[in-house]
Amino acid sequence: MRTRRNYIAALLGLALLVSVPGCDQNGSEKDSGAVPPPTGHDGPKGTLDIVTEPPAGLGQFTWDLPAGWQQIQIHPGIVFAQFQTTSDADSARVTLTSLPEQGGDLLININRWREQLKIPTRISTLEEQPFETITFAGQEAALFDLQNDQTGQRILATRIISNGRAWFIKMTGTIAQVEHAKDAMIALAISMQESAPSAMPANHP
Repeated sequence: MRTRRNYIAALLGLALLVSVPGCDQNGSEKDSGAVPPPTGHDGPKGTLDIVTEPPAGLGQFTWDLPAGWQQIQIHPGIVFAQFQTTSDADSARVTLTSLPEQGGDLLININRWREQLKIPTRISTLEEQPFETITFAGQEAALFDLQNDQTGQRILATRIISNGRAWFIKMTGTIAQVEHAKDAMIALAISMQESAPSAMPANHP
């Protein structure tokens, strides 16, 4: 009788696990399709964790922060640094992202940005996407400007390859927000300098 009860309890537990919204059969979180909140926006709506001093470990690039911009506290990973373009939490967001060089394919990323903006068409060549040339960390780089007039959203993005890594600066916001901060983002890209690798300790093997 005890064995039968345990068997029924196990079946009920399995049924509850499968029916819990947002979880798969392993109990892990599923992608619900919703857009996650921006990295670094961990507090209540309208609040942000602002960096008052550069976080430790951000030694690969240095930059001049545009006037009025603020750096958002994050744990650096793929997103190396994140900024907001005004003191208002509802502002355009700018990310400095690092990927392995093979993850930096421009055509793939442009089509991904078009998808994020809900632009229905994809492009098959880079020539189909207008761009202007800017300087990013001492390199010549293409600055791509994408917008969806129906949703009012816009992305401004540029990329360089350095030391086997693809580095992106990407601004996301409304058409007006991005237009207002475009020159400042270009100035940010120009100001970026790659620092020399840290020296190993003398006793390092």
